[in-house]
Amino acid sequence: LNTSSGSAVRSADRWTTTTSSAWAVWNQTTESDVPSGSGFSRSLRMAVSSAAAQGEFSTTISQTVEAQDIQRIRKGTPQAESLTLSFWAKSNATGTYTIRLATVSSPLSDYVTQYTISTADTWTRYVIIIPPETTCPITNVGNTAGFTLTYILAATDTQRAGSISNSWFEPVSGIGTPNQTNLASILGNYWQVTGVQLEIGTSASAFEFKPYGQVLAECQRYYYKTFTQNVDPAQNTANFNGAIYGTPGAANQSFVSSLRFPVSMRSTPNITTFAPDSASANWSLAGGATPPAVIVSGSAGTEGVAIQGTTNTAAGQAHAIHVTAEAEL
Repeated sequence: LNTSSGSAVRSADRWTTTTSSAWAVWNQTTESDVPSGSGFSRSLRMAVSSAAAQGEFSTTISQTVEAQDIQRIRKGTPQAESLTLSFWAKSNATGTYTIRLATVSSPLSDYVTQYTISTADTWTRYVIIIPPETTCPITNVGNTAGFTLTYILAATDTQRAGSISNSWFEPVSGIGTPNQTNLASILGNYWQVTGVQLEIGTSASAFEFKPYGQVLAECQRYYYKTFTQNVDPAQNTANFNGAIYGTPGAANQSFVSSLRFPVSMRSTPNITTFAPDSASANWSLAGGATPPAVIVSGSAGTEGVAIQGTTNTAAGQAHAIHVTAEAEL
């Protein structure tokens, strides 16, 4: 994954990478390099492939949690719970880095804190205690956004103007602190993270390992693809495994095929279609016709979608199409 624009880019395990401009270019990968004896199999790595000076841009990695999943912390009440964030990180660039926990709905409140990478190229476990927030409740409910956890890797001068408070406060323009390291200052700098866990309480428990099937189902609430897990969605992959099929009864006769998602998605997803053997995003008949793909009106929802093949169909032939469905926060 190459990141250099000002937009948000989805990446591994629902993390989102955001850069404010194209001043620096990042190469994001998942690596088998993990803390020894930790039980982890992969880590997320951000490496600088085009450097930029401090103050010119910002780069963050974040994940947003649904409001209904954080109601139990009772934020904004006298009974509010403390939170504990634990994770492993390493970098060749020693220095101070910033973390921000921010609510998404009004009344807004942020918690900004720091951690220090003291030894280069060495995995270190960090534990950060976040005190209860008793004044600003989470007003969003259900499957909407609750709060966002953000790791800052670089920040503009304005964003670095805020000072660390280690307490909840009304947000201003800053997302970092004056001490924030500019990871992007040198070509080849990198930062890696794994084992991120946020939990209720004032101590860090052992990382909660879940069965692969359970984690996959939890991720499919936000993103689903008919492609096999090792194939990146794209047009013209020549990969028909897992595709949806439809067969018309006569030439140029329309047909409809439905797809039921393996789990209920968070919300009605955005649907994208992919032709297995052409660049058209239409239905494919290997080496033959490519009928236009049309989402049946009203069919897309949290449980599935129906896709129609219209003109240019071949009688009695199996036409194929791949689909992705995204319902990320």
